[in-house]
Amino acid sequence: MATDVNIIGTTWNYYIYDHGGHIIPIEGFDSATSIVRINDPYNEAYWRSGGGQTYGHKAYPRAQVWNGIYLHFRKAVIY
Repeated sequence: MATDVNIIGTTWNYYIYDHGGHIIPIEGFDSATSIVRINDPYNEAYWRSGGGQTYGHKAYPRAQVWNGIYLHFRKAVIY
């Protein structure tokens, strides 16, 4: 599954900067803990000085991912 999200750096773990659109592959969801696991192909630190270590397998609270989807104009998830 994949989605396009708006990332607000002050509210997303690992991110420092805002991103108006970012496609992320979603690998899994743990319903017991409401944690979403993604495998991010983008490393913010590589592209922006002082950026966060966002590359690879990371876990985010469901509310962060949902909010990123909601803030994006597409509001789309692709299975």
